[in-house]
Amino acid sequence: KICILKKKKKKKPYRSSRIIILSDNNQDGIVFLYEYNVHYDPYPTKTYLCRLRNINQTAALCESVDIYYLDKRLYFSSYDFISEKNDQPLKHLKNPNHKIIKSKYKDLFIKEHSCHHIKTRYISRRSCMYAICEKKNEDYMLCSDANYSGKLIFLDDYNLINRKFIYLPEGCLKIDSNFACNAYFCEINAKDKFFPCDHKEISAIKDVMPYARRSEVMPIEQQIVHHEDNLSASALSAMTLMPFLIIFVFFWCYIYKYFKKRRRRKIY
Repeated sequence: KICILKKKKKKKPYRSSRIIILSDNNQDGIVFLYEYNVHYDPYPTKTYLCRLRNINQTAALCESVDIYYLDKRLYFSSYDFISEKNDQPLKHLKNPNHKIIKSKYKDLFIKEHSCHHIKTRYISRRSCMYAICEKKNEDYMLCSDANYSGKLIFLDDYNLINRKFIYLPEGCLKIDSNFACNAYFCEINAKDKFFPCDHKEISAIKDVMPYARRSEVMPIEQQIVHHEDNLSASALSAMTLMPFLIIFVFFWCYIYKYFKKRRRRKIY
C-alpha cells in the first residue's frame, strides 16, 4: 500500500489533536492520520497512521510515523481481525500486504478486585487492580492481572461507577511475525462482581517505512552477512594471534629492561 503524507503550512497553527482522512473507499477502508497534541503545542507531539475497515468500526491499532517520513511515499502492512462468526462478505483490498484474520474469541470476564488511593506531591488518584478471567467450565475460571497479561485501556477515567475498557491481550502488543490481536470491550458497574466482555473487531497498521527503504532493508542485511563470511583464513588467524603478539612484545621489553638495570648495578 502506498500513500502520500503531506503537512500543509497554515498561517495560524492548530493547537489541538486532529484527524486527516487520506483514503475513504471500498478498496482501502478508511485510512487516516491522527495528529496527537496533548500539550496544545503549535505542532503535534506524535503523528499516527491508522486504518478502519468500515465506518462502523470503533477501534484501531495505529503506528507512529516518523516526522522525516512526511511528504514521502509510504509502505505499510495492514490487518483486519474479525470474528469467525462474521458472515459478511470480505473485501479484497488492493494492498498486497493486507491480511484478514478470522479468530475465535474467548469467553472473558472482568472483575475489579482491589483499589487504593495514591497521593504524592504532584498527583492524587484512585488506582484499582482488575482481573481478566477466562471461563473454562461452569465452576472454574482462569484469571490473571489485566495489565500483566495484556493492556487495559480506560475509555472514561471520570466515571467511577460505570467504567468502560478496551482489553488488548498480549498478542496485540507483539512486534514479531506472530502478530495477532483479539480485542475485547469490557464494562463494570459494581465491585467484586464478574462482568462479561464482548469481542471487539479491530484493524491494525504495522511496519510503516518509506517505500524506497523497503527494497534497501534486505540487501543491507545480506551485505553485512556476506562481508563477515568472506573473511579469509589468514585474516582470521592474524586477528586471533594479534593479542598474543602484543603480550609477547611487552614481555620481552620487560625482560630486557630488567637485565639492563642489573647490569648497571654490577658495573657501579
